[in-house]
Amino acid sequence: MNGMLCVTVCLVGRRLLEGEEEAMKVTEVRIRLSRGTGRLKPYCSVTFDDMFVVREIRLIEGTNGYFLAMPSKKIEDRCPYCSAKNQLRSRYCSSCGKQLQPRAHQSNESGETKFFADICHPIKAECRQMIHDIVIAAYKKECALAETMDADYTPKEIWTLKELANSVRHEKISEPPPDEDSSKKEYDIP
Repeated sequence: MNGMLCVTVCLVGRRLLEGEEEAMKVTEVRIRLSRGTGRLKPYCSVTFDDMFVVREIRLIEGTNGYFLAMPSKKIEDRCPYCSAKNQLRSRYCSSCGKQLQPRAHQSNESGETKFFADICHPIKAECRQMIHDIVIAAYKKECALAETMDADYTPKEIWTLKELANSVRHEKISEPPPDEDSSKKEYDIP
């Protein structure tokens, strides 16, 4: 059974590489504005092709403009005594309580130890730029809406690609065609 799954995934991947199918498109962006005035601006969720969602993407204001921080988790290592997982910065095991020795782990380009690992991230720069542009457009629209409504502001949260199309620099982005009968899906139970 696992071999069949692997072959299917490989064939689908090969078709995508050969250009037989369209690339994934962003179909929805949800923005949650932060209340603080710090560098962290909104948390957002991005939906691709109405099929796959990535949550907890953070938009951060850096010294050179905004950048996206993808969802991440703290890197863990096992205790040599009881094999329980502990965060890299832990001095003592959270399970057995024994003192942990400092451990050498992966470093980034500048030689600093990595304490977090991305759960998911774009592989190609074009994909990262597309997501970045769409999230920035949704953030600006949400901020403009919040400013005009002042005290009566309730977040819109969901921005469709059509609503963001004028704010995005990519001209080739378009919404997928609507289903003929969106109420009846293959996976609906009659």
